[in-house]
Amino acid sequence: MKPTNARVGYDWLTPASDWTDATPKFLAATYVRPKNQMPSTDERRYGGFIVRVYFDGQLQDSRATPPELLTLFPEDQPVSPPNPAPSPPH
Repeated sequence: MKPTNARVGYDWLTPASDWTDATPKFLAATYVRPKNQMPSTDERRYGGFIVRVYFDGQLQDSRATPPELLTLFPEDQPVSPPNPAPSPPH
């Protein structure tokens, strides 16, 4: 399988700096394949997306379009939470 040179980007649609605030946070993700990339011979097509939200390594919620993707691609294993940022010196 040939690697793609697709661009993936993420943009916060709402401020996400205060995670103690329980209001929803919205993130937009984009995946753009270069126009100069030739269509594949295996006739690939858009299949949907899966979003999984984790907190402290535990799955909190999942959504997919179409929903059947969650069955086709179940959660493999819990993720490790990222290392916390060091506290600033006082």
